[in-house]
Amino acid sequence: MSGSLRFRKVWLAFAAAGLVLVAVAAAFLIARYGYRNFGVVVEGEVFRSAQPR
Repeated sequence: MSGSLRFRKVWLAFAAAGLVLVAVAAAFLIARYGYRNFGVVVEGEVFRSAQPR
């Protein structure tokens, strides 16, 4: 039972690290390109990927 608990803790640690990395990357992009440009880029990417080909 302790093995599965440790496995779950490892997954939680990986998930937390991933979230931190995503937050840092987003903050870096916003700081570099500005919040407006970041929003436009994200909306453009979402809109483009959502369009059917």
